[in-house]
Amino acid sequence: MSRIQFAILLAVGAASGVIGGGLGTTLLAPTATASPPATAQNNTNVLRARELVLEDAEGVVVATLHIRDKLPMLTMFDRNGEDRLALGLDPNGNGRLEMYGPNGNPTIAVDGSVDRSRVVASHDKGSSNNNFYFF
Repeated sequence: MSRIQFAILLAVGAASGVIGGGLGTTLLAPTATASPPATAQNNTNVLRARELVLEDAEGVVVATLHIRDKLPMLTMFDRNGEDRLALGLDPNGNGRLEMYGPNGNPTIAVDGSVDRSRVVASHDKGSSNNNFYFF
């Protein structure tokens, strides 16, 4: 395994752990409840929303959990409101993790599918000529 492959594997593993821990702590906390719809059974352990927005102490949006094109998406933003990390599903229902560079293009993308999984590392300019594929 080369140093680049190891670095990418380490970055993806760390990001997955942070995302999983953050989602588990935020979404499964027993104090995070909302009133259920009138037609639903009264269950105080369920939170229903179409979008969750996470803000810091100054009111700056740092993450959202939302639906995009009928698919769930978790997006994290930098201090300037630019996308830096996205975790969601592709149109086929396969998992996808993207890390974005300063210009908004994905620099690392991890695709998971039944047929094949891959890791793509791109130069920050976003040109397909600068992609490195790890299968």
